[in-house]
Amino acid sequence: MVQILEVSVPIQIPENFVLVEKNEYRKLKENELLGSTWDMKDLRRKLKNMSSSSIKSKLLYPNQKFLDVKNGGFVKYPSGRGSDWRFGALKMANYIEENWSELMTKDDGISSKNK
Repeated sequence: MVQILEVSVPIQIPENFVLVEKNEYRKLKENELLGSTWDMKDLRRKLKNMSSSSIKSKLLYPNQKFLDVKNGGFVKYPSGRGSDWRFGALKMANYIEENWSELMTKDDGISSKNK
């Protein structure tokens, strides 16, 4: 959608602000996540404190074959009791974005297009 701003007076932009194109902003946000790793606490925070049991039952376990690092995915599943979850932040963020509606509506998990 084209945005139109008609002004007849100069607008001063404060020194602590920068105007950036949307595509450039998206790239900057992606670079922020590039190479970053989340743990379960980070993932819960990104999902607005969805319970870890809901995340596991709706997202992680139904899609383990696709998501598991052992199969080329971006989720390190715990190797045993007390072991930690690890998530490739950028790929997990993109996966959540692409599957958002299914994650928020289905009780049986996200069905990945890449399975």
